[in-house]
Amino acid sequence: MSGDVVDRWGAKRIVAACRSGEALSSVAAKYETSVSTVKRVYSFYHETGRLRSPQVGKGKKDDPRWIYAGPRGPENLLYLESAVGHGNAEDLVSEIHQRHLDQEQCEPSCSTVARVLRTQLDISGKRLTGAAQERDAVRCELWMQRMVSKYHVDQLLLIDETHCDDKVQNRRFGRSRRGTRAKGVVMFHKGPRFSALGIFSIQGMLDCHVTEGGYDADKFRQAFRKCVVPQLRPYPEPCSVLVLDNCPNLHTQLSIINMVHDADARIEFLEPYDPHHMPIEIAFRAAKGTLREDKSLKVLPRRERLRTAVMGVSAAAARNAFRECGYPVP
Repeated sequence: MSGDVVDRWGAKRIVAACRSGEALSSVAAKYETSVSTVKRVYSFYHETGRLRSPQVGKGKKDDPRWIYAGPRGPENLLYLESAVGHGNAEDLVSEIHQRHLDQEQCEPSCSTVARVLRTQLDISGKRLTGAAQERDAVRCELWMQRMVSKYHVDQLLLIDETHCDDKVQNRRFGRSRRGTRAKGVVMFHKGPRFSALGIFSIQGMLDCHVTEGGYDADKFRQAFRKCVVPQLRPYPEPCSVLVLDNCPNLHTQLSIINMVHDADARIEFLEPYDPHHMPIEIAFRAAKGTLREDKSLKVLPRRERLRTAVMGVSAAAARNAFRECGYPVP
C-alpha cells in the first residue's frame, strides 16, 4: 500500500489493527499510508460492516465531458490540437468548443476546453498581433532572409513615426473583485496630437524628433536632415543601412534617398504591410507603456513627455526587440 490507494486485503489488515487497539498513527506508519486513509477505512467498516475497496474507473475519468481522459483521450487531444492549429488565431474558446461539439458529439464545458488548451497543449490566450490581409508572407520572409544574410545587425538604423494624445495615457487593465468591473478615471478627450520620428538601432533609441500634429513631406524632410542624417555612417560601418517602410510621399521622396546616398549609406525599404520585421514598432509600444505607467511624466509638457518616453527605450530593450523580430542578436 502507498498513499491513499488501499486494496481490499490492505483494508482488512487496517481494520484488524484498529480493532486490536493500535493507534491510528501507528497503523498508518505500519502500512505506509496516511492517517486520514486509516480513519476513512475503519469508519466505513464500523458503519457498514464491510471493507472499503477503491473504486477504479468511476467518476470524472470516464465522463465523456473530460475530453483528455478515458480511452478516447489521445484521439480527443489530437482533434483539439488540429482544430486550433488549422483554425483562426482569433477564435474564442466558445468557438473552439462549438467545433468540438459538432464533431465529437460530447459536451465538455468551455472551462474544460480552456484548461486542456493551457495544460495539455500549452496554448494560452494572448492579445492579438494583427497582420494585414494584403500582406504577402512569402515576399516578407524572403526580404527578411536577404537582410539577415547581407547585413549585420549593428549596421541597421531604423526610423519610423508614432503619435500620441492624452488618451494614450489611459490604462487598459485594472483590478477588482470577481464579478465586478474594474473602473478608473480616464481621459475622455484626445487633446492635441504630437508625432515623433524615432531613430533606432541595436544600441537603443539614438534620437527623437517631436512635432505637433502629423508629418507632411516638408516636416519630414526637415526632421530627416536634422536628426537622421547625422546618425548615418558610410557603409559598411555601424548605422550605415537605413531601414524604413515605403510610405508614399513621405519616406520615398527622392530628396530623402539622395541624402542617404550622399552620406555613403544604403537604404532598404520594407515590404508592404510588414511591421513585424520592424523592431522600432516594439520600441514605440514600450514607450507608450511608459506613458501609461510613469505618473511622473504627467507633469511635463506634452512634447517633452513624448520625447522622454521614446528616448527611454534602453539598449537591453532594443536587443530584445531585434531578437523578437527575427534578427540574429549576438
